[in-house]
Formats: sequence, C-alpha cells, structure tokens
Amino acid sequence: MPTVKGYACTRCGFTLPKPESGQMYVMDNFGTRSICPHPGEDAHVARVLGVDEEALRYAFAQKTCGKGNPAAQHPVELFAYALSRTGFLSDCLCLNCLAPFKLDVHRDAKQCPACSSRHIKTAKELLKHRCPKCKQGTLQKRETRQSRELPEVPTMAPVGWLPIE
Repeated sequence: MPTVKGYACTRCGFTLPKPESGQMYVMDNFGTRSICPHPGEDAHVARVLGVDEEALRYAFAQKTCGKGNPAAQHPVELFAYALSRTGFLSDCLCLNCLAPFKLDVHRDAKQCPACSSRHIKTAKELLKHRCPKCKQGTLQKRETRQSRELPEVPTMAPVGWLPIE
C-alpha cells in the first residue's frame, strides 16, 4: 500500500488522515450537499447555485482582497449568498466508538453519526494528544503505511435546516 502522510499513534499505530483532507461543499435549493471537486470549486459552486462564474469570482475577490472586475453587479450580496450555501467538511473522530466521519463543525450537530456521542474531535484537534485508542501513545504527524478511510458523506440536509428559496 502507498505511503500516506497522516497521524499515527507512537505506541499502537492507530492512524488518522491528515487534517487538511477535508472537503468543500455547496448546497442546492433542496439542501442537498454536493462535494466540490478540487481544483474547480468556484465553477462547481457557480453551477449548483445557478450564478455566473465570473461574477462569483469577482464577489469573492472583492470581499476577500478588494480587487476585481468593476463591471460585476452586487458583489457583496452574491458573496453573502454563496457563503450561506457553502461549507467545509472536516475529518472527525468519535472518542467513544472511534468511528471516523466528516462534519461541518460550523453547521452540523456535534455528535457521532454511529453512536450519537457528543464526545468528538476533529483530526486536527487530536494532534499531539493522547491516542484515543490505546490511551498511552500520542498522535504525531508522520508517514504511515495505511490510512483509515472515511466513509462517503451522505448528501442530505442537516437536521432543522430549511432550504433557501
């Protein structure tokens, strides 16, 4: 199996993916999440939202660095609209059942989809802490021989979320 950079326990070898391996998503009008391919996130967001790709790029450039095409209309409103419909799924781990899963830590309920525990952490939060499996080693960045694959994220709206009309 190829070498993968990630986190591994210094004692038992328990592995996690590296924290940068999250995924951007965009929600359609029904609240269904669609993973954005990389590269090409902006094109995918524009296509799902039904907006002009150049106008979307301009809106993000205006809001984030003050540059852009002055011909585009309503960059602030377009930026806010796109921001309200996009998010980022972080790699997480349940500290009770050790189930790996992806979660938007800013929008989703912070609980494990496998056992409903609220005792969860993102992969990044676990770095340099005690191993959640053996409780003796620590998780360190290093080369690992295998990674623990995360399951596909179901594309469904978060509980209590209403689609934007």
